[in-house]
Amino acid sequence: MAQMKEIGKTGITVELGGRSATSPEKFAEVARHLADSIINILRHYKMYPGKATYPKDATRGQQEAMLAPASGIFVPTPGVDFLKPMKKGDSLAKIINIFGDELAHLVAPADGMFFGLRALPNVNTGDWCCFFNKVEGPRDWQPQG
Repeated sequence: MAQMKEIGKTGITVELGGRSATSPEKFAEVARHLADSIINILRHYKMYPGKATYPKDATRGQQEAMLAPASGIFVPTPGVDFLKPMKKGDSLAKIINIFGDELAHLVAPADGMFFGLRALPNVNTGDWCCFFNKVEGPRDWQPQG
């Protein structure tokens, strides 16, 4: 995606729910959202009948994959939640050892929100812990007319 941005192109990254949505019910729910989203994109580009819908609170920004600075047990900070606005420096998670000693503390790298969080508690140095959206501002939707 970074290379595409550098050359002025747009792309879409799609993930079907991750590990937390692999039960049959959640998988079906996420698949339905994905299918509806694809149809909405086609409507936006006038490739499918109907009127596209646009979120009122969408943001634009840069994704940062936050990597584990230590090996241990990944423990999210109580109260953090997907797509919940955070300030730079807010606590995201800690990595502890089996005795509960803190080995590392992950904080928000910028104002923004996380949109992907590690589902497994064990983590090794360099493993991804979360995906963070460094919010640059609101996304101004310009529907094609």
